[in-house]
Amino acid sequence: MSETEIVPAPEPEELVLEEETPESEDDGLDELEIGPEKYKVAKPIKEAWNGLQKTVQSEKEALKAREAQIAEREARAVKTEELKAALIDEVAELKGIDKQLSAYSKLTPQDWMTWAEQDPDAARKGQIAYTALQNERMKVLQSAQAKGQELEQQSRKTQAERDAAAERELLAKIKNWTPERAKNVEKVVADAGLPLDVVGPWLKHPAVVTIIEDALAARTARERAAAAREAAAKAKAAGEPEPEPTPRVRANSGASSNIPSDKDPPDVWLKKRQAQLARR
Repeated sequence: MSETEIVPAPEPEELVLEEETPESEDDGLDELEIGPEKYKVAKPIKEAWNGLQKTVQSEKEALKAREAQIAEREARAVKTEELKAALIDEVAELKGIDKQLSAYSKLTPQDWMTWAEQDPDAARKGQIAYTALQNERMKVLQSAQAKGQELEQQSRKTQAERDAAAERELLAKIKNWTPERAKNVEKVVADAGLPLDVVGPWLKHPAVVTIIEDALAARTARERAAAAREAAAKAKAAGEPEPEPTPRVRANSGASSNIPSDKDPPDVWLKKRQAQLARR
């Protein structure tokens, strides 16, 4: 029996485990933090969220500013009423002091001397009382004047705020509002003989401004029509032939018309009219 050849067993192959490939950092997601929690969301969502937060914050700040303005106006109104009441009291106090001073003011220097000779102690007390009343009157008067000045400053500030709010309303409700249009409106009022210091606040109301501008447009149209009639009358008196009625035609867009129009200023209308007569 032959000896069997023994073949050694092959060594086991080494098992190599592949490392996990980390996810790409730019996977289209971003971290969104809401309170204590964090979430992975698409970048557009995070951008929209951030935009929303900015809008909300802006609205909060605007609301806070409006509330502060309202609180300031309310506090100013309360202080104004307090100042008015205090001023009324001080004016009443001044009247009382003046009434007491009037008794001393009637005394002449000779009266004071006679009083001092007859009753020195009473005259001395009277002089002290008179001086004290004068000092008290000056003190109350200065306080009343200060309150009056403060009330005037508050009134000016309140009026300035109202004017600014009215100006904003005009810009919002009337298209293409300009300072030049405002001057035209004031001129209409002045020409009518109305005092601007009285009707001025009404010129801040959009409805009033619209009515005045409509009246101004109507007046301008009447003046142009009157000027056109006057020019035509002068031309007729000069013996110029009366032209046949010319049918109105619509001018091409962008081109000026040589035909007189009621919308033309008087000088322009007259030049066109003369040119029209010359052509005939």
